[in-house]
Amino acid sequence: VELELLRDDNEQLLTQYEREKQLRKSVEQKFMEMEDNMEGIKKELEDKVETLESIIRMSEIKSKNTADLVNRLEEKEQESKNEYNKLHERYTELFRTHMDYMERTKVLLGTDKLSELTVTSPKIMKGELMLRPVSLAYGNTIELHKHEGFPISYDSRTHHAV
Repeated sequence: VELELLRDDNEQLLTQYEREKQLRKSVEQKFMEMEDNMEGIKKELEDKVETLESIIRMSEIKSKNTADLVNRLEEKEQESKNEYNKLHERYTELFRTHMDYMERTKVLLGTDKLSELTVTSPKIMKGELMLRPVSLAYGNTIELHKHEGFPISYDSRTHHAV
């Protein structure tokens, strides 16, 4: 009887051992699958980090290039402003010289001869050159002189103001 009991116990232990062995094998299989899954996820995340770092580097390069372009454009704008100011000063100087010349011409020719001339057309008519203003300020000055009776005359033979 005791031998039978021992055999039954042995059989139960063997059955339990086989069951636990299969459970262990199943758990190890699941562990390996999870480990592989984790490796895959880790690889994907590393690739994503690498891609994002690449995008950041490209963005930094674009940002630097844009900043350089802005600096170059600001320098160019400043150069253009300086050139404009120089040209404006030169224009003002030439305009003043012209106005001085007109005043001298007015004084030299006298108001009687100048009052005979008119400024109405930019064409040369009968030896007289009728001039239009170059700028609004100049135009206002010409209009002022026109109303005061100081038109501009041009001698077509000598090509000089008369």
